[in-house]
Amino acid sequence: MTQTVSLASMVTKVRSYADLVADDFRTDAQIGTIIQARAEQFYEELLRSRCHHWFLKESLLTTVAGTATVTLPTDFLESAAFDLRLSTTEHRQLEESDFDHRYAYGVSGEPEAWYIAGDSIVLLPTPGAVYTIRCSYIPTLGTLTDAGVTPLQLDSVHGWDEYVCWAVASDIKALQDLDYSYQAARTKEQHERVLKMARSRVPTARKLPQRRYGDVPRRSIYVR
Repeated sequence: MTQTVSLASMVTKVRSYADLVADDFRTDAQIGTIIQARAEQFYEELLRSRCHHWFLKESLLTTVAGTATVTLPTDFLESAAFDLRLSTTEHRQLEESDFDHRYAYGVSGEPEAWYIAGDSIVLLPTPGAVYTIRCSYIPTLGTLTDAGVTPLQLDSVHGWDEYVCWAVASDIKALQDLDYSYQAARTKEQHERVLKMARSRVPTARKLPQRRYGDVPRRSIYVR
């Protein structure tokens, strides 16, 4: 990402776009709460617009012999890949499966596949020893703040925070039960701009594999 904007600067923008004075209707903290909700929506829209690779993180997970489940990172939102670590330089990607095929890989042994169950992954077959799994994933956005040693602020490309700020201004006007058509129009404008720019930065489509397991030959169908 190329630009970071502070929560305080976004609050200032929202007050300007919604024509609010310092003590009018909503406190800065309340505006920040609405910004958080809109920022999370914006973040997920970026993911759906094939910008997931901007946010990828990795974490090493350790299995327990005889236990099929491994707890996911606390900020886990969406999986990218799970790889079995064979050595410090060699990994083998595990296949994505599901609950219906939980017995398709045997009872115990070296993990071959996985599926998500709550805040954990279930490895198939159940690990017969201790293994290291490299988890590549998309994290949650987190709570925006300007405080602390490492404040969490919004990553913005091409000024995409404008979409969030105009959307919040529109929300606030709606909460005031006033005419917010102008703010709503600007929200739509910024929204369309976000999606257009997102596609332009990633010209190739994200491939989503759909696999079958069991007695049916495995195959992958990619959606463009």
